[in-house]
Amino acid sequence: NVIADDGTFDSRMPDGANQKPGESWSLTIDAPGTYAYYCSLHAIQNNDGEWQGMVGTVIANESAPGEL
Repeated sequence: NVIADDGTFDSRMPDGANQKPGESWSLTIDAPGTYAYYCSLHAIQNNDGEWQGMVGTVIANESAPGEL
């Protein structure tokens, strides 16, 4: 699963369960920015509250018209 550090996205099911093998999840980011995320199964928080282990960052840049 992926859960944004700031809570902007969460790939878990509405009841908090993880998806089953073969299921998919997608995300559309509408605002440019940097979005840090973690896996609730494979990451832990250190004493400073930072996530460690299975973590990542999505960087969304604003594109010019016609660019992908």
